[in-house]
Amino acid sequence: MAEKNKEYQVQALVKAIVSVSVNAKNVEEALQKSKELKEEDFVEILGEHLDGDFRITGIYESAP
Repeated sequence: MAEKNKEYQVQALVKAIVSVSVNAKNVEEALQKSKELKEEDFVEILGEHLDGDFRITGIYESAP
């Protein structure tokens, strides 16, 4: 008799540097908008989100 498969969870720690664009009149406005951003604005989490370390690390003007 074949043994039934069981479901197992695979946990990983993923660190990535990512960016998104925001439209603002100046860097001060961009800073204010950045304070409203959440982790989900940068990455899509396909499984259960157990824990994380989210922080904005910089704001700079995009190259034309």
